[in-house]
Amino acid sequence: MLEIRKVRKTDKLPDWFETKRWKNAKTQEYLDEIENFYAIFDKEKMVGAAQIVFRAYTNKCHLGSLYIDKTYRGKKLGQKLLLELLKSAKSKKVYLDTSKKHLISYYKELGFQEIKAELGDLKQELKIRHPEKDVSKQIFMVCNLEIFAKD
Repeated sequence: MLEIRKVRKTDKLPDWFETKRWKNAKTQEYLDEIENFYAIFDKEKMVGAAQIVFRAYTNKCHLGSLYIDKTYRGKKLGQKLLLELLKSAKSKKVYLDTSKKHLISYYKELGFQEIKAELGDLKQELKIRHPEKDVSKQIFMVCNLEIFAKD
């Protein structure tokens, strides 16, 4: 049975955690800095993960990454994980950037919208984090978390 929950410091992190998405992170220090870090577990095995990171430079929360193990893809687990993560966020908005145009409709289904305004500080922050990226090819999106407000 699959379970979506916040990652605990005692959870065993899979190899892909270090090699695929978080290769430059000192794992425990990185976990301590993340506002919300949720994962999907199949028993004790982490099969997907996503996190929201507060970026002091922009004073914004940013969807840091989303990864689902290849053997678990195609089951809408990424959407379920992101919805749980967004519901838990303490901020009013969450931003993301991607260069993968095929993911735009995926993120729009979750409530994200493409943005053109507010890009100055977002682009600058991205240049600082990833100087190797061509920022002009990035697509920036925002999700207003009021859509998850409880009645």
